[in-house]
Amino acid sequence: MKENILDELLKTPRIGNVSTSPDAKWVIWSWVNLGPVRDLYLSETDGSSPAKKITDFKQQTNFRSWTSDSKQIIVSHDYEGDERSRLYIIDIETLETKPLTPEHPDYYIRGGQLHPNGKFLIYSANYDFEQKKETEVSFIYRHDLIASEHVILAQPKKPCYTDLSMNDAGTHIFYTRNDINPAGVQLWLVDIDGKVDKEILNFGLTSKVSANWHKNSQDILFITEEDKFKRVGMYNILTAETKWIIDDPKRDINWINTPYGSDIIRVQETEEAEDRTSFIDPISFKETRLNKTNTIQPITPISKDVWLSRYFNSQQPDTLILWNTNSGEIVKKVIDVFEYVSYKQESLSKAEAYHWKSVDGLKIQGWLYKPKDKTKGTVVCVHGGPTGHSGNSFDREIQYYVSRGFYVLDRNYRGSSGFGLEFQE
Repeated sequence: MKENILDELLKTPRIGNVSTSPDAKWVIWSWVNLGPVRDLYLSETDGSSPAKKITDFKQQTNFRSWTSDSKQIIVSHDYEGDERSRLYIIDIETLETKPLTPEHPDYYIRGGQLHPNGKFLIYSANYDFEQKKETEVSFIYRHDLIASEHVILAQPKKPCYTDLSMNDAGTHIFYTRNDINPAGVQLWLVDIDGKVDKEILNFGLTSKVSANWHKNSQDILFITEEDKFKRVGMYNILTAETKWIIDDPKRDINWINTPYGSDIIRVQETEEAEDRTSFIDPISFKETRLNKTNTIQPITPISKDVWLSRYFNSQQPDTLILWNTNSGEIVKKVIDVFEYVSYKQESLSKAEAYHWKSVDGLKIQGWLYKPKDKTKGTVVCVHGGPTGHSGNSFDREIQYYVSRGFYVLDRNYRGSSGFGLEFQE
């Protein structure tokens, strides 16, 4: 590699916040390292249009949500990383940008979705708008943008990091609470008028629930962590019935949703620190597990068998492609990271899965990177978390060490995710 490889590695674009529009025509993502701050970019999901930069704030920009007509997005930025965000709405065609909430607020906003009526903005904030003071507890608000009125829909008993999401029909909002125990997360449901606010999913004091709306606006797809394994289910808000989809303690499920453009349920899980995707029929719950792709995550279907997907590995910085889930062929690159750097893909080191037994016989996994030339020694990397894991993905720091002649062992110590909840615990 060149002597200036560190500068080139640091300039490698990183994507995040990938989201497709409700009509499945557009994909938006954040890109870091193409400018002084994180901005948002837009392209057609079929890759027929080049990437278009649609934000230009002086602060880091985050995507929050699409409007129901797929013509606008809600975004936010904070101020020098203080996490006290302001919400904006942006027209993706004209790029007209309008602020929706006050500049530099003295409170935290979570979420940010525009109701299909174009009038209500839904979010949570640890602020009492009547008394005009910051609070410990975050309220779930329906903000009338026309009347400038804030209606409290729900109020947890204790402070917590609140995740919330409104269904596509705009009738209900689910949100998280942990009133019972700081280690647990329960799911609550409130209607758009704030008349009925109730707990719907609670699997124990320290069990955690995460969820996504089904596109039918009546079912909630959820994952629960309990007693050393994860379960996947579907809760119907009309019947209050729960159906279990996956109940296998050996599987480490980390994401479930129904992509726009499809009724199929998409499940993302991790096996031995590698990604795997399944498609599940929403009626029969029959599961089709895709071949172990390791580094490709389908996002939304473009045509029969062809999906817009994320593609990444140790030699491929995270990017977007069109991928045939049947043949395994990469049909097209929607964006090409290597257009923005001077080094070549083949100059990057490949991650090799490496296993060994610990002092008590427990099997441990890591990723071994080998330099191409004379070696100087070995660097052992210990990921943070503490419950994250290192996967087969591009890492600038590791690639730099290898370019300087070092072996690198990036290990997934006990407590890492990606090997089942029992190993993690």
